[in-house]
Amino acid sequence: HSLMVQERRGMLKLWNLALVFAAFALAVFGTFNVRSGLVTSVHAFALSDVGPYFLAVLGITLGVSMVLLGWRSGRLRADHDFESLASRESSLIVNNYLFTVLALVILGATLFPVFSELVRDVRITVTAPFYNDVVGPLVIALLVLIAVGTVLPWRRAASATLVRRLRVPLGVLAGSAALLAALGMRDGFALAAVAASITLAYVTLREFVIGARGRRAAGGQSWPAALLALFERDRRRYGGYLVHLGLAVMAVAVVSATVYQSQARGILAPGESFEVGGYTLAFEGLRERAGTANGIETEVLAAVTVRRGGEAVGTLEPGRRFFRNFPEQPMAMVDVDTGWREDLYVFLQGWDADGVAEINAFVNPLMAWLWIGSGIYVLGGIVVFAPQPARARVPEPAVPPSGATRSA
Repeated sequence: HSLMVQERRGMLKLWNLALVFAAFALAVFGTFNVRSGLVTSVHAFALSDVGPYFLAVLGITLGVSMVLLGWRSGRLRADHDFESLASRESSLIVNNYLFTVLALVILGATLFPVFSELVRDVRITVTAPFYNDVVGPLVIALLVLIAVGTVLPWRRAASATLVRRLRVPLGVLAGSAALLAALGMRDGFALAAVAASITLAYVTLREFVIGARGRRAAGGQSWPAALLALFERDRRRYGGYLVHLGLAVMAVAVVSATVYQSQARGILAPGESFEVGGYTLAFEGLRERAGTANGIETEVLAAVTVRRGGEAVGTLEPGRRFFRNFPEQPMAMVDVDTGWREDLYVFLQGWDADGVAEINAFVNPLMAWLWIGSGIYVLGGIVVFAPQPARARVPEPAVPPSGATRSA
C-alpha cells in the first residue's frame, strides 16, 4: 500500500525501505524463535545449537539496516507533502500504520512470556482472549479504512465531492449494522466486524460494476468480457480489489467461528450420546488398528455416529495415534464433518479400561467460507503480481515540414 503512495506521489521512500528491512528481520527472528526454544510453541523444533547463529544474523541485519537508512536518508526525502487527510494516500498510510501496529502487538504478545520471566521470574503466557480483545478492534478499523479509502481521490477532494463519495460506504456500514441488529445479532464485536466486512465487500463489488459498466458503454461488450477487460487493463488495481473481497469473506468466517463456536464434552460408555450445536453424537465403541508406516505402531479409533434433526449425517472416527519411538506421546486424530454452513470437529481425549471414552466436539460456523475467502485472496495476489501485457504502440505518421510538397 505504501509503495503505491511512493509511485504516485513520491512519498514514504524512507518508510518503505524500513518496512522491507523489518520484514526480512522478522523472518529471521521467526526462524530463530522456533529453532532456539525461546518461546514454547507447538511450532517449535527440537532444541538445537543453531539458535545463536540466527540471533547473530538478526543482529547484523538490524545493524546494517539502520546504518543504510541513516546514510541514505538525505536521498529518500519525499517529493511532495500531504495535501489533505481526506485523500487516498492518507488512507493508505493510516492503513499501513494499522498493519504495523498489528505486527508489533503480535510480536509483543509472542515475546511477553520471555519478558515476564526476566522481570518477575514467572513465565506468563498470553492466551487467545488477549488477541481477540486487542487485535479484533484493529482489524475492524482496518476493514472500514480499506472500504473508505477505496472511494477517496488522490491528493485532495472538495467538500461536496467528499460527502458524495463517503455517502455510500458509511450508509452501507450503518444500514448493515442496523439490519444485523434487527436480525438478532447482539454481540457488539461480531456486529461491528460483520458490518465492516459487508461494507468492504459492497464497495469492492461496486467498483467492479462501475468499471465494467464503463467498458460496456464504451465498446458494447458483454458483462463477462467487460470484467475481463478490467483485469487486462489494470491488473494491479482490480487484483487488489479481489484481495479486498477475499479479506472481507475471511473476516466474516473468522468472526463467526470465534464468537459463535459451540463446544461440548461427553464421557460416554458405548451406546450413550451427547449434544453440541444441534448435533447428536452417539459413541458406538473403540477399535484398534495396526500402524503401517511412518513409525506408527497402532491407532485407537472411536466410532461416533452423528445425527442432526433426527437425520443421520454420518459416522466420524476420531482417535489417537501411537508411535514406536515415542509411545508416551500419542498424536490426536481429529475427524471433521464439513459443510457450507459449519464444520463439526470431533476428537478423542482419552478412555479407560472399561471402554468409557472422553469425546470433545466443536461446531465452527462458516469455516468453508474461510477457505473460499482465502482462495479469492490468493487469486487476487496472483493477478496483482502477474506481468502486465505490453501495450502495442502504433507509430504516428510523419508530418511533412511546412511548405513541403509530396513528389509524384
